[in-house]
Amino acid sequence: MKLKKSIISLAAASLLLTGTSAFAFSDLPDGEQGDRVTSLQQQGIISGVSKDKFAPHVNLTAGQAVHLVVKALDLKTTGKAPEWTDQIPESAWYASSLRIAAENGLPVNSSWKQGSKMTREEFADLLYHGVEATGDYPTIKMYIEAKDQAKIDREYSGAIQFLLLTRIAELDSKGYFRPDEPITRLEAAVMVSKAADFIASHQPVNELEQEQGEAKIELSVEKVNDELNKVIVTRSELPAPGYGVRIDSIEFTADMKAVIFYSLTLPDPAAIYPADMKEAWAVTYVSSDYTPELHEK
Repeated sequence: MKLKKSIISLAAASLLLTGTSAFAFSDLPDGEQGDRVTSLQQQGIISGVSKDKFAPHVNLTAGQAVHLVVKALDLKTTGKAPEWTDQIPESAWYASSLRIAAENGLPVNSSWKQGSKMTREEFADLLYHGVEATGDYPTIKMYIEAKDQAKIDREYSGAIQFLLLTRIAELDSKGYFRPDEPITRLEAAVMVSKAADFIASHQPVNELEQEQGEAKIELSVEKVNDELNKVIVTRSELPAPGYGVRIDSIEFTADMKAVIFYSLTLPDPAAIYPADMKEAWAVTYVSSDYTPELHEK
């Protein structure tokens, strides 16, 4: 069942509820995945099916998915709940999370069944909208094709691409996304943990400081041939991915200097930048008769 065709009714509230536990889960895998689940448990975002069992391979339900995304991404109420949320029983364990999800534009509605299983592509769409609710983040414009791309519903393709590009989600070892398979509690927990890390380490474009701050600019020259040099203006220590530098003009002086005027640029909200982008640069070519010199415009 597709997310936008799904509702929340009563279900086992014992899974993925907030509340800290004094007991560590004994059924988690070793390594990063297990560590991420433990971290979510310590933050009070998830709990297990018993005091020491997480049941990592049990399929996630739609209600648990909404609760997990809202809590892990710390989504807040906006006070603008759709009318259909008035139908949610106040006593329902998922009531608050469902209202917050609806208020923040996540793909939930009055026909969504809480106890239904979620596919990997449905959860990817829910999580993507959760991240999107916290801001507009720049990522690199690329396309990662899964070997089972034809199975991915077009409605969810953009969400999956975003999660793959930001490394919130990954293809399996054989290059498959497995979009129509039910998502497990472990898979969902790892993805929301990575999404929370992404949000914490990336400033949204719509909240970026319009002031550039102190920029580190360097000039380097590479010889192309005896007559021509390649001049590179590099900006490092970027405030966030997408900040850049631009060469605006070059002035050639009588004392054989090539004065390169540059300016700093802000991220383009419509563009996608590498999440690990650390440097930006601009390139021009100057006669080897001239000595390059930088000046900010």
